[in-house]
Amino acid sequence: MPSVEDIYGGNYLNSQSVVAMGLVGKVLSIRSTRTEMMRNDQTKILLSLVDVDKDFILNKMNAKIIAAKYGNDYTLWSGKQIVLQVVPKNFQGTIVNGIQVLCP
Repeated sequence: MPSVEDIYGGNYLNSQSVVAMGLVGKVLSIRSTRTEMMRNDQTKILLSLVDVDKDFILNKMNAKIIAAKYGNDYTLWSGKQIVLQVVPKNFQGTIVNGIQVLCP
């Protein structure tokens, strides 16, 4: 079924795309990692996941969760597994849905 997300969803995973793609609670394998400079001049780690068309931009908390399980060298995370959950988060005083990483 076509959706607005297909047209305007962007190149990166967000909470809506995680739900729409059926990724919530699914064990996913990291294909590769890279860094990218974002619009706010901050460098972020991006994950490419096996069988997922959009990249996942890691926030600091999700990066630390993965690093606690698989080590600080994110270049060695390829082949490792993660699980994505959608959870309520506080963003600038408003409750929004965000992506939370778990490591199986």
